[in-house]
Amino acid sequence: MRKQKEPTTRKCIVSGKLFNKNELIRFVVDHQKRLIPDLDQKLPGHGYWLKADRLTLQASQKKSSFFPA
Repeated sequence: MRKQKEPTTRKCIVSGKLFNKNELIRFVVDHQKRLIPDLDQKLPGHGYWLKADRLTLQASQKKSSFFPA
């Protein structure tokens, strides 16, 4: 039985654009509602992908991308 290839692109939650996984940082929210950067991309749970640059990180804070008010 063949294993399906995992997609190598993900959508940035700030810009909505598709990027290669190596251009993004994956975050997960744990059961205590803490935001955890998942640098190895192996933690369980739903991943939130964010472009790995300063402007995008700053925009995510302004937009409350992870925890909307």
